[in-house]
Amino acid sequence: SNVLLGVVGHYVEAASQIAIAAEPDQNASRMHDQLRASSDLFWELDAEGNLTALSDRVTDLLGKPAALFIGQTLGAIGRFVERNGADAPPPAGFGKHQPFRNAIFLIQGQAGEKYHLHMSGVPYFAADAGKFEGFRGAGVNVTERFQAEDQAAQAYRDLEQAKEALL
Repeated sequence: SNVLLGVVGHYVEAASQIAIAAEPDQNASRMHDQLRASSDLFWELDAEGNLTALSDRVTDLLGKPAALFIGQTLGAIGRFVERNGADAPPPAGFGKHQPFRNAIFLIQGQAGEKYHLHMSGVPYFAADAGKFEGFRGAGVNVTERFQAEDQAAQAYRDLEQAKEALL
């Protein structure tokens, strides 16, 4: 009396549901790759201004693992400066919890080399209460651009001096 009379099954085509479920991961991966390709440094600060995340690219610049800087302020890796190299206060957006763009940030490497980055950041807030939780941002290395601008400015000054000497 234990005789198999038949097999009943139900087939559900789930490829579309699997694709939909995988889409957020693919989008996140795509965005992560695009951001990595467009910036040299990523960082995140908590509401107190301490680093909670820092991209591994800082290791190339400072010669120390990014993890060593977690819990410290941005000042542990560099400082905000004016274009002429003079110290500058943090961007106004910092204190006001507002976005900022292209603030010049100087990082001095392990061997004394200087890297200039255009730092940009946006505040982030708790989804439920809207409480300020910190900043997230990126830095783009503009060192070579600054060097080229400085060389062009020096060449112009040299040309002006030569012109005056001929007159």
